[in-house]
Amino acid sequence: MKKIIIIVSIIIVVAIGGYEIYQTNEAKMTVETDATLINALLKNNWSEEGLNSLVGDFEQIIFRPTDLVAGGPVLYYQTYSNGGLKVQFTNNEDNNHIYSLIFNNEFEDKIMGEIDMNSSLEDITSILDSPHFVNEDIGLIGYKLERFYMFFIGKENIEEISIYPRTDYDKTIINKAFKAYNKAKVPSDFIDILWKDYDYISGESTLTVYNYNNRGIIVESVDASIDNSNYVKLKIYGNYVGDIIDDISLPDNISDIQNRKNELLNQGIEILLDEDSIYNCEMERLLDDDNKLKDKFDLCGEKSPNGDIFLLNLFSMYTGNRIRLYDENKENLLIELLGVGKYGWINDRYLVYDSTYGGYNQSKYEKNIERNGIYIYDCINRKETNVISSSDRWYTLLSWDNNTIIYTKGEDNKKYKINYSFRKSNDIFFEMEELFE
Repeated sequence: MKKIIIIVSIIIVVAIGGYEIYQTNEAKMTVETDATLINALLKNNWSEEGLNSLVGDFEQIIFRPTDLVAGGPVLYYQTYSNGGLKVQFTNNEDNNHIYSLIFNNEFEDKIMGEIDMNSSLEDITSILDSPHFVNEDIGLIGYKLERFYMFFIGKENIEEISIYPRTDYDKTIINKAFKAYNKAKVPSDFIDILWKDYDYISGESTLTVYNYNNRGIIVESVDASIDNSNYVKLKIYGNYVGDIIDDISLPDNISDIQNRKNELLNQGIEILLDEDSIYNCEMERLLDDDNKLKDKFDLCGEKSPNGDIFLLNLFSMYTGNRIRLYDENKENLLIELLGVGKYGWINDRYLVYDSTYGGYNQSKYEKNIERNGIYIYDCINRKETNVISSSDRWYTLLSWDNNTIIYTKGEDNKKYKINYSFRKSNDIFFEMEELFE
């Protein structure tokens, strides 16, 4: 049986902002990983194609709350295997790869070695030893391994396992980029040398932020030719490995960095040795999913007629209007529906809506999604049905009562109808489209 090297550690505890990061002096052990998803992804370098060959095509897109921030990155998940696996890909058109994988209790296979969603926290610590990261408030432990980070979330039982790949890179790039930039202080001279496989870009106007969380680097670039306020700034985290300037590199020169922080700041370099960019990303993901949605539930939420389903109405400048359907406890997401305009409940089981989706700002993962029509979502079978659609016309829902859906399409100002009825099983049945007089 083949093996991979996994890192465990002697622990030094550092308190930061209310949580504990466990910094590591690395030692090595082996963990069997044959015939598991993670071992297969390691072999194909965390590629999208490799993932799809293992678990099939994605089922739906779920946007993260961060896409509501002006200038923020458009982040989203793609779900696989009946929602048991959520995957974030790098938002990079040219060099995409897996950014993170999040497993929940719907995922039934082995994830790594003998670790699966039924493993206990005791099982995890017996396999991987003492954790490198601990946050007791939210029930998180995490490990910085040789080729990926692995986090376990849950206070009593494991509710999620998240994995962030660590990819190899040229560790001289930052130093080379600074040398090019310092000749004329032109930001593009720095960016042209920088790695091209960034995780994602954010920013607006003349500000562009290149995120390399995978490597522990964030680059902020401003190119404002009008007022000559050009600059490049870097945040470098404790998990970065490589050269920074000629006589400073990590982790070799940690003591020198402590003594030269002001000098480095004057060059636009902020070094955060006590922070880990990937751990920060995981914390941000968890807080995004919890805190931001709690506020949205109060502002934008409504119940189905009998209260069995909770509907959350969201809008983003990037994604347009969309709605999420949750169970009555607001805990389990049933589906996220894109491009929804007008909508209403036929009964507690069926939601009817018009939808137009597609446009200039779609990522490559959305470009095959075209939605122009009237749709029904079945909350019991968790299935969306296309009642009627067209690739070249849009539809506007007018009413949906008395067993009749009435709508317009395009600009002809005519009204159309489709009658519906229910079978003994309460399944809905639609008749042919007719002009509505």
